[in-house]
Amino acid sequence: MSAFNPKRTLRRGSMNSRVRLGVVLATLLVCGSAHACSEPEVPAFRQSLDSASRVFVARIVSIGLVDSDPGSRQIAGRIEVVRVLKGAPQFRHFTHNAVACGGLRLAVGHYYLIATRQDGAVLALVRGDRSIVDVSDDYSRNYPPKRPDQLWQTDIANYLAGRQMREGFDPREIMERVQAFPPPPGQAW
Repeated sequence: MSAFNPKRTLRRGSMNSRVRLGVVLATLLVCGSAHACSEPEVPAFRQSLDSASRVFVARIVSIGLVDSDPGSRQIAGRIEVVRVLKGAPQFRHFTHNAVACGGLRLAVGHYYLIATRQDGAVLALVRGDRSIVDVSDDYSRNYPPKRPDQLWQTDIANYLAGRQMREGFDPREIMERVQAFPPPPGQAW
């Protein structure tokens, strides 16, 4: 039986700690890259707005999973068009994939301004879709009530009509509420 030697025990412990640290770091590197995701290639909101044949405000009435499979992330919901800014949208429902990487944050009762070239009864949103912004503030009850020139949708209607936008217009606030990948700072909306 050998005698207790603190220096040898510390060296052995130190070596084991280094090995453990190496294993932990390697695991983090592997897991970190496995969980990282890239920004989807979708047009910016302004590009969607410029090419849209239909621009409208809709309120989400309901949201639910399409099927009951445990891994399902396909959702669908009912929308109500409350204001038309361009075109004649006939949408009554929407679908999208509620994924962690590029999924959209949508909520029942919220109002969304949507710019699209789609038509039909079902609006199909894609991962990282930037054609939709949250304009629920336009419909919130404030006192005193907001003037029309204070509404986000008025800014968008002015843009569509070729009129000048208000000074300092930056829709980043209404974009970030919906999109998992909002545009980076300094990028045009």
